[in-house]
Amino acid sequence: MQQREDQSDYLSAFCIFASVILFWVLMILWAAFGMVAVVAAAVLINHLIGRMQVVLDEAAPSQKQH
Repeated sequence: MQQREDQSDYLSAFCIFASVILFWVLMILWAAFGMVAVVAAAVLINHLIGRMQVVLDEAAPSQKQH
């Protein structure tokens, strides 16, 4: 049986790349529609991240000890 080699961890590279893309998207929004659109987009993204955390917490098995 062949042994698998360790896979590279690309999480940090992904986070940096996603941050750069988000920065440029917000800059384009700012240039096209103004600061109000950027703030609205930031609030929407913050809400979606918070909602995603709630959904993931509900889906994960409970770790609470009774």
